[in-house]
Amino acid sequence: MCLFISWIEMSNGDIKFLTGKQVFDTLRGKKLQREIDKPDLIGHQAIRHYYRIPKGMGINGECSNFSTPTNFPIEIAQAIREGDILRLSDHSIYIYAKQLLTVVANKMWGEAIAPAYKAREESKVLVDKAYKGAMTLAYKAREESKVLVDKAWEEAMTLAYKAREESKVLVDKAWEEAMIAAFKIIFAIPENRNPVWR
Repeated sequence: MCLFISWIEMSNGDIKFLTGKQVFDTLRGKKLQREIDKPDLIGHQAIRHYYRIPKGMGINGECSNFSTPTNFPIEIAQAIREGDILRLSDHSIYIYAKQLLTVVANKMWGEAIAPAYKAREESKVLVDKAYKGAMTLAYKAREESKVLVDKAWEEAMTLAYKAREESKVLVDKAWEEAMIAAFKIIFAIPENRNPVWR
């Protein structure tokens, strides 16, 4: 994955990079968001896609050391000062804040975002609790379904056994009737009998 901030230096010296405004506030940017995964919106692939720069054209550059503006091309340093490029950094702004703000400003920023951070953490706890509750209900439903399935299986097996037994009775009865009928026919002829029964 590319570093934040990434850019492509063209052969004519132009620096191509993306800002939050380009990615989030333009039609081309909205299309880019649909075609590129969010973590990759800061990278060279997104830049090439947005500006339609063929692969192999231009030189990829990247830097995540915000300790001095001279680490970046002039255009990017200006975009950092204007703040819009930082919209792309997502939650990783935490990493860069110490390099971009004074100690006092960083402390003020930390205090300013503390309530939002607390709310985020509390929301995560609630989401986890809701998830665990949903999973518990799903597991319970699954177990209850298993009980119902087992009960249905037992009932089906009982019915099948009963049907088998009833069928056996019918088959046995038919067999007995056939045996008796055949015996009567054969026994009715005296020559077929044991001489003591003639």
